[in-house]
Amino acid sequence: MTEKVGEFEAKFGLTQGVGCIDGTHIPIECPSGNSQDFFCYKQCYSLRVPAVCDYKGSFIDVEYSWPGSVHDAKVFGNSSIHAKLRSSKLPSAFQTRFEGSDKILNYLIGDPAYPLLSFCMKEY
Repeated sequence: MTEKVGEFEAKFGLTQGVGCIDGTHIPIECPSGNSQDFFCYKQCYSLRVPAVCDYKGSFIDVEYSWPGSVHDAKVFGNSSIHAKLRSSKLPSAFQTRFEGSDKILNYLIGDPAYPLLSFCMKEY
């Protein structure tokens, strides 16, 4: 994790950033059951696919089990990456910028659809 955080900071200058999160819609054929759940604001049937990318834009976490009508915040709140963050199953790379100051937690960067949350991750 320390390496990923360091690479993210070197490229973007953002201390303790781990990656970026956003969602997209993958168009699908109209499902035979519960089709209204898959109809999204883009006026098509889709799967909601949230993903986290590292500093190179490489995927480090992807899920594809949500209907297109579901909001980013709900998908994130029920995602495996959210569960790992909440349960401290991801290693962290805490850093102190100035002697005597608090350690800075790792974070994901997302648009306003994602809630601002604080997680305490295990220090390794």
